[in-house]
Amino acid sequence: CPNSPQPKSTLLSIHLWSGLLMIPFHLPLKLRTLSVYHFFLKINRVRYNCIMANELIFVVDDDAPLRGLMRALLEDQGYAVQDFESGNALLYSLDESPSLILLDVMMPGLDGVETLKRIKATRPDIPVIMLTSVDKVETAVEVIKQGAYDYLLKPVDEPRLFTCLDKAFEQRNLARKVHHLQGEVDRLTGKDGIIGKSEALNEALKKVHQVSASKAGVL
Repeated sequence: CPNSPQPKSTLLSIHLWSGLLMIPFHLPLKLRTLSVYHFFLKINRVRYNCIMANELIFVVDDDAPLRGLMRALLEDQGYAVQDFESGNALLYSLDESPSLILLDVMMPGLDGVETLKRIKATRPDIPVIMLTSVDKVETAVEVIKQGAYDYLLKPVDEPRLFTCLDKAFEQRNLARKVHHLQGEVDRLTGKDGIIGKSEALNEALKKVHQVSASKAGVL
């Protein structure tokens, strides 16, 4: 029915496949193949951006041009981005629950390593990727030990950056699933691996714990 509302996924499919039909098939085979290739790249880009639109990334660096570059790269891939010039500015906004943080190591005042420690003290679940212009093994070891997911050298290599982001989000999502499943197991098994939540059962378990340390026989 033309007047009935269509799901967004249906409208997107109609729009994209309409675009495919508009490819001029009188063109030479190579040009048609190239057009189809770019069309499917567009499909993947739209789907990817729909997924990434829910991810908020914080970029923390005292270098304003670099922050602008990182923002442009990330927003071009569909991420939501906020940037900060210092570790303190970031910490004030940590309650906005970013999906991931890109954090410079060398900053005046509160440096990246100390900022990382404070992030992990309150929000250990947020992946943090460190950015550094100094390629030192000691620096890498220190930030990983403090809980960073990874570290990247500046200027940042784009393919490596987005590969690192994908893996960080994949690991985060896996951890969330494990946490959820563990909660379900705990909910189903109840206390001491015994299924049940009745008051009588809880009282019986309480008495079992009280006498378990005793050497006396129980009738």
